[in-house]
Amino acid sequence: MKTCLCLLLIISSWPAFSNEKVTIFIQEYQPYISINNKELSGVSVDLLKSLFDRAGIEYALKSRPFKRAYETVLGNTHESEGEQCLFPMQATQENAADFKWIGPVMVTESGFFAKDTVIRHISELKGKTIGSYIGSVDGESLERLGFSVEYTRNTLLNALKVDADRMVALVEDIKVAEHILNKNKIEDVELVYPYKKYLNYLACGSTLSEEKYKKLESSLSYLYEDGSIKSLIKML
Repeated sequence: MKTCLCLLLIISSWPAFSNEKVTIFIQEYQPYISINNKELSGVSVDLLKSLFDRAGIEYALKSRPFKRAYETVLGNTHESEGEQCLFPMQATQENAADFKWIGPVMVTESGFFAKDTVIRHISELKGKTIGSYIGSVDGESLERLGFSVEYTRNTLLNALKVDADRMVALVEDIKVAEHILNKNKIEDVELVYPYKKYLNYLACGSTLSEEKYKKLESSLSYLYEDGSIKSLIKML
């Protein structure tokens, strides 16, 4: 009887979310993630589906602004509950210990976009205003290097400012910036200097079970080996 009682106590102490869906926070970031009438599409959405389906883990996507999602996964908001992840996320020295990292899931590259400007070295932008968006890793790293960075809500606002000669350059993921420029027919603003390549990870909170973590890592390895990730990224 004592043994049964102990087992019941152990089972009751397990986290209530152990068999629930993993929540993944994302935000619209075309062409990687598109949200239209609450319908989600894009390469990042397809990558996550392949990753979790292969691992046999149920998940749910929720759209949230980056900063809010970041704090939620860290356990700092009223939405912090159960097993939660954020995608995409770049690992840095500052955040390396804060998450359980699965990846890299894909590699992206950022660059500087300007109008009628030639840049041979990044130092030529010192003392000039560079546009970025709130939460941008590029913007924050440039600020730490002593560059003047102006933050707006999104890249389109920065592109319009560059086009109107109110800002010298903007920094953004190359494919994202090109998508925005083409969609809004901003023809005079173009890539003038590639900046950094980034490894993009699925960043999960400490509550993600070790079992699910290992399954996701194994699933990712398989998707690389069978060429699935390469095929999906080619669609961009």
